[in-house]
Amino acid sequence: MTSTRPRRLAAALALTLVGATASWAAPAAAAPTSCGKPLPARITATPVTYAKTVSLTFDDGPSAYTPRFLEVLKSYKVHGTFFLKGANVEANPDLARRIVREGHAIGNHTYSHPEMPPLTRTAQAAEMDRATDAIIAATGKRPCLYRSPRGHATPTTQKLALARKMTAVQWTIDTDDWGQPRHPDKAFEKHIYDDATTTRKHPIILMHDGGGAPLYRGNTVHALDDIIRYYQARGYVFTDPLGRRL
Repeated sequence: MTSTRPRRLAAALALTLVGATASWAAPAAAAPTSCGKPLPARITATPVTYAKTVSLTFDDGPSAYTPRFLEVLKSYKVHGTFFLKGANVEANPDLARRIVREGHAIGNHTYSHPEMPPLTRTAQAAEMDRATDAIIAATGKRPCLYRSPRGHATPTTQKLALARKMTAVQWTIDTDDWGQPRHPDKAFEKHIYDDATTTRKHPIILMHDGGGAPLYRGNTVHALDDIIRYYQARGYVFTDPLGRRL
């Protein structure tokens, strides 16, 4: 009889090698990707696809405020990009589906919104993969964009995103709306508007439709009307962070 010991040793070695490299590769069971080749460097402005572009991006949702953002965007026939937190997608799958159904772009914003740099490579990979799995389960779409919580990342984070065919996205302008008071405030609403409006030709603007406890994003919702009107009046094309008209 032929011994099975060599084959068992080979199988064990194969599993060890897979375990050592799995955190770099996208999960084998995940939905097929149509993302194409990601941009190699983290982007801070949209590529020049039109003379003037603006990308409105919203982090940390979906949340109870997401429908209000969607209604404002719909009223102007404008689309944005929502960087979704995986745990919130699991809690609000209908809202995630609505974002996609209404033509907006989606991105991976990790599962639980941790600080990424202190985490091991394996833990960072798990945050990305759990978020992607949640997004695929809810929407059937694989995110092709990635944004780190608070924008904090390491070269390892970048490599992990690229291995998953995701372009890492930073921003040109941070409206600081995450720090708004938990009630309507005209002064802070104006602060968001002032921060979000610029003469730069290809800005990516960071806003939030989720995050915080207790959550309040009403000032951003109210500012969004004027922000959209500002860019429409100046002939900007609303795109995703990759400069693609949505």
